Amino acid sequence: ISGNILVFASTDLLGNFARSLVFPYASLYILALGGDAASIGLVNFLGLLAGLVMLPIAGHITDHADRIRLLALAGFLSSFFILMIVFAPTWQIVAVASLLFGSVVFQFPAYASLVADSLPPLDRGRGIGIMNTVSSSLAIFAPYLAGVVIERHSANLGMRILYTVMLAAYLSSAFIQLRYLRENSPSHREPLSLAALTRALGQAYQKIPALFKQMSPTLRALACVVLLSFLANGVATSFWVVYATEQIGLSTIEWGLIMLFEALVRLAVFLP
Repeated sequence: ISGNILVFASTDLLGNFARSLVFPYASLYILALGGDAASIGLVNFLGLLAGLVMLPIAGHITDHADRIRLLALAGFLSSFFILMIVFAPTWQIVAVASLLFGSVVFQFPAYASLVADSLPPLDRGRGIGIMNTVSSSLAIFAPYLAGVVIERHSANLGMRILYTVMLAAYLSSAFIQLRYLRENSPSHREPLSLAALTRALGQAYQKIPALFKQMSPTLRALACVVLLSFLANGVATSFWVVYATEQIGLSTIEWGLIMLFEALVRLAVFLP
């Protein structure tokens, strides 16, 4: 692990730790700010809605923009949106921040392509597996630690503390990536233009039916499985912690312990 892969492993280590602190308990924060089950669903819907608009043109942006600056920009924007959540007086502010936070999905193609370009073609699977193993190691303990913080300080104050930790992790990652990542693609990159982005967005949606027809039966089946997996996660994931604490009666510390064991299993299968 060296060069860009070392940088990504390090910054993903911070990011995964922060996300594992916050995301398993984010629904409790919405409830603490006066929201209900419908509010939880709306906040998560808005986050996905922004991604639906941005993802089709994210690849076009990656092909034309400086990928390193793109990643750093995503980190700084994410930090600002997290800051909104830290000081949110109501769940509606969290909903707005979630909508804006969802727009930073433009970083994903830049991240994936830069990782791929930083590994030898015949060693990418093992390289990504090792990188994921390293970057997920610290996150194992995050849900349990977050459960302790919330148990001691309440969902309202506790989540504000955890989001502050997330803010620090995202800012640190953005500065590290901007300072130490190196562009390794020889491709010439033209400057972005609004007309090109608009055209790319229109073409992306227009070509979806034709692209689906060109898929082999096996690929279509895989696409349907992925779609169903996203639907299942979207329906259930945000409400696991609510069900565990309000219906089963677990404490946030007990739920964090369950998440710790889940993370151990996930880490064990990353490398193979």
